[in-house]
Amino acid sequence: MSLSVLFHVNHLWGVGHFTRIAAIANAVVRQGGRATLLSGNAPVAGRLDPAVRLVVLPALRAADTSYAKLVDAQGTPVTRDIWDRRAALIAGALDDAAPDCLVTETFPFGRRKLACEILPLIAAARARGAKIAASLRDIPTPPTDAKRLDECAARLAQHYDAVLVHGDPAITPLNDIWPGDIPVPTHLTGYVVDAPAPQAARRGVVV
Repeated sequence: MSLSVLFHVNHLWGVGHFTRIAAIANAVVRQGGRATLLSGNAPVAGRLDPAVRLVVLPALRAADTSYAKLVDAQGTPVTRDIWDRRAALIAGALDDAAPDCLVTETFPFGRRKLACEILPLIAAARARGAKIAASLRDIPTPPTDAKRLDECAARLAQHYDAVLVHGDPAITPLNDIWPGDIPVPTHLTGYVVDAPAPQAARRGVVV
């Protein structure tokens, strides 16, 4: 496989989103493709195959679990300079990766506060002929405002070719969780796991 895939991920609280995208990027390079991962927060050590190109952006995270405000790595309000530095790194990564596919993690189902950088990235990738896909865990947090559901559907219809849903519909059907319209093809991937550890390294422990 010679496919080049560019991933955009920004975990705001916890590391699950980064870990899932890292596992997908690892699978791309193990199948012979090229993967570039834009990490919008501090990357999680030990998750990435060395063959994945990691581009670390100036960190943005949620100020608290309400996700109402973004702050930088020091917990101070986000400045225009941070957005500009992130944009420059993203543009450089797009040039270097020349992706066949751009994958945005959670957006447009969430990460609305990052639209100012993700939408220009999508437009630039699309102008190069890249396909655009959204990566979505099977239990997204739906907004309570119907206008946000309409906004998500409109962005999917305008910008996206597909949605990748990571889960098992027999356990958590997406239609039971996300009440809005998804006007592009949806592909169920199953749960995302990284390569299993060697048999000798496994322990008989249940957490």
